[in-house]
Amino acid sequence: MDKYTEGILRNLDKEIKKKFKLSLIEVIENPSDYISRDGIDRKLANIEEYVDSAIGAMIDGAKDSAKVQDLRFQKSEDLTRKIASYVKAHAMQNGIPIIAPSALEVRLEGRDRFYVNDLDASVSRFIERLIDSSKFIIDMTENIGDRKVGAWLFSGDKDVVVGVHCPRSSMSMMRASRAEILHKIREAADSIRGL
Repeated sequence: MDKYTEGILRNLDKEIKKKFKLSLIEVIENPSDYISRDGIDRKLANIEEYVDSAIGAMIDGAKDSAKVQDLRFQKSEDLTRKIASYVKAHAMQNGIPIIAPSALEVRLEGRDRFYVNDLDASVSRFIERLIDSSKFIIDMTENIGDRKVGAWLFSGDKDVVVGVHCPRSSMSMMRASRAEILHKIREAADSIRGL
């Protein structure tokens, strides 16, 4: 669980303790301690509904800031298109293959990673040098919702990843946190039931 999700869970747990007289964090961490408790299934179902509703309200409250974040995503997507075009043109000129796999499992540990938020002359020269020293390029561009955020792995003597900086959307982070917390509640409930 990431720190953002842990923070949401800790805040919700305070309210859950007051409302349900139970620590959700303790249930998630030690479900076996709750096996013999009467009515625990129903209580967890109610907590699940409460969590879904509470985080849903947080998401609804963040819709205004979503417009600002959408503009940031648009800038990131525009930059992705520019860099993709630039990389493609220079790679073709140098005969360097670009691979856009349908699925990707790349370990990024130990690789240098650079995130850019503009394609100025310095970034262009940097990318050109990476292309010139590459054996191949992997296009690791991701879809985030209906937007594309670019990243490319330049494979040479030392692999380097260049990605477009894209601030994470608070709404998408809240949605992901809600899904993870609800999943943890269901796992705990299944464990308590002995599944």
